[in-house]
Amino acid sequence: MTQEFENRPREPLGLPPDLFDNPAKYDGDIPLWRRTVAFVRDYQHARPQKRDKLVEGLARSVAKDPIVILPLLNNLDLVGQLQPAVDIPDIQNRLITQTEQAVAFRPNLSSWTPDRIEQLIRLGLDSKGRVTEVVQRLEASLFNAPRTVEEAVGLYYNATWAMVVTPHQDIREELFSVLCLEKRWLHENSTSFIYFIHGDKVVDDFYLGKFFAVQDAMREVGKLLEMSQLFQENPKISTYELESKRFNRFESRIDNIREDETYQSITKQAMRLQYQKNPLRFMSLLEWDDRSQANIYEEYNENLANGWSTFDALARFNVRIRRLPWPDNVARNPDEPLRHLVNTSLRELLTKIDWQQHKATLLREGWVQLTDRPLEMPGNTSFDVLACNCGSPEEKAAIIRWFYGKLLSETDKSEDLIIEQVKPHVDLSDQERKEAERLFSGQSGKFALNKDIRYLMFPTSSLETLGELSSKIDYHRPLLSLEQVESIYIQLTHLREQVKARFTRSVGRRGYQLIISDPALRSLGYETITFKQVQGDDTSVSVSIDGHPYNFTLDTDYRIKLGDDIKQFQSPQDQAWLELLTLSHLKKVMCTGEDDEELKAELLGGEKQLPSYRKQMVHRIEHLRRLSPGQNYSQEAFTRCLKSHLPMKNLYTINRMRKEIGWGGTPEAGIWTYVSGVERDIDTQVAKPVRVAFKDATEDMRKVIDLGAISQEELDRIEREILADLEAV
Repeated sequence: MTQEFENRPREPLGLPPDLFDNPAKYDGDIPLWRRTVAFVRDYQHARPQKRDKLVEGLARSVAKDPIVILPLLNNLDLVGQLQPAVDIPDIQNRLITQTEQAVAFRPNLSSWTPDRIEQLIRLGLDSKGRVTEVVQRLEASLFNAPRTVEEAVGLYYNATWAMVVTPHQDIREELFSVLCLEKRWLHENSTSFIYFIHGDKVVDDFYLGKFFAVQDAMREVGKLLEMSQLFQENPKISTYELESKRFNRFESRIDNIREDETYQSITKQAMRLQYQKNPLRFMSLLEWDDRSQANIYEEYNENLANGWSTFDALARFNVRIRRLPWPDNVARNPDEPLRHLVNTSLRELLTKIDWQQHKATLLREGWVQLTDRPLEMPGNTSFDVLACNCGSPEEKAAIIRWFYGKLLSETDKSEDLIIEQVKPHVDLSDQERKEAERLFSGQSGKFALNKDIRYLMFPTSSLETLGELSSKIDYHRPLLSLEQVESIYIQLTHLREQVKARFTRSVGRRGYQLIISDPALRSLGYETITFKQVQGDDTSVSVSIDGHPYNFTLDTDYRIKLGDDIKQFQSPQDQAWLELLTLSHLKKVMCTGEDDEELKAELLGGEKQLPSYRKQMVHRIEHLRRLSPGQNYSQEAFTRCLKSHLPMKNLYTINRMRKEIGWGGTPEAGIWTYVSGVERDIDTQVAKPVRVAFKDATEDMRKVIDLGAISQEELDRIEREILADLEAV
């Protein structure tokens, strides 16, 4: 009996004894736990051939929903602790290998929709360590899978669609990097890419149109992402020079293709298949040069230069394209879904980014903005106006009156006004003109005779389309270049990692209301920011600006969800600023411990605020606590944590993650345990959010944005004001 006991697997300290034997009991609290245990049990008792089938089945389900790879790997690690006799590393390796094969299964390539591709890319960006490596292997399998021109064009098209439509700039940049062949696992001589670049010879119009739409979208997104570099190299570059530049991160990689034996072999195979499908069309495509019709772009620019309105020039341009002979009408079809998506979702954004960069240059040169908000004009049009040689309010007002007069006067249509809507001599239907107006994204320029005024004309945004906060956020943030936006997104990645790995408490249903203490944010109108946990572990956020609350939601990865007062962002600057503001303050709430000494170091006023903070608590809030070396969490703590409101509920996984970053997680460095909260009123709607002020809540913001120096006198004044407010709680 003694020997039998010695041979039994030892129960890991702190884990419930029935965790493996009664998986149904914990399935609701540990995602996929019952399925993982059932798989391991079947695997243990199966013969080798049956084991292969079991792994293949699980791999197929992972390929359909890649997000489950994280809980599955975590669960297998936990099973390894409970059942040391099971070779968990071997199972994990086989599962990953089989999942790679399932992802690359060619008959299912069409099922990789833009949503699924974005999900895979997002998983890679939001994960760390082993999971990141696994996701990269899955991405490599997917993008290297196509073995025909149609498969390659279809997959690249869906990936490009995901890149254009995503509201998340870091996902857009990552997908752009993949499609620009900047990954070691996808390059100029990768088989799938060689198939893709022969898309200009595909005889099926469906794929021919998709191929050219992908190329056009890549150019537009490249311009969006690379414009800051041009301004950095030449701050005085003009709008017209910008338009003439080629943003060719994508195209330059094509020039690096080595036409070796592999390239020649794939080319012959691809071309032979296309010829067999339709010899006449294929021979026509061989003789066709898509640059031969470039004069229609010159005609478009000429029409603008000759005084045509942008509406009419664009409408006429689209009419001309639709009437071109095959295959030009297919290659440039303005109605192609992806091309239409780019025109409707990115064009206005590109115009406004162009203007913001140009405006930043003018402001550095001494120009001034005449109004805090653009001038809204009749006809759903707005103007952002800058002028030089005017310093006094009277001079600004006089220029605005003159500008209004020029725009609204029916009798004085001065020829020097570039934006005058000259009626061209062209026959356009009402439908064609309305479509052009809908796609109109704006134009910038100056008065031909009056060099002291520069403007941007753009469509007035609707609150119903953007959401209330989206329409105003650019007036409550500093001017940001795209270079700064890139730095902000790097910082946001770090912040998400820190919140996930270093949290000590949940936001809770009661929530926290942070009083803004940074003078720079207060001068921009920010007063408070409130966090509350809502159903599904999302986080409800309310930002008070100039006395008005604006509401939005963070998902479980701490990204802003579109809806409420943010239906879409007008620019990446707006999104980057708001996410940085939100996560910087959220980090203070979730990652500050309950120890008095730590609180004194973080709270505004330190020891002065601590009594008012403790006064609001009444009952203990659930949190994580680091144990002394040698101690471990109890079975009760493990079980209670599974039922908690914490963003991560598995103490085993929490400690493993913290071990990876060197922040405890081991008996030697200190295991983290769960401390239950006293519920009563603390997480009900009756209790008001805990009001608190942190002194360095913008520390992470100031690392990437210059918010200006802070005088000690101003800090002391704000501290006295906030502490007096908190004492009244």
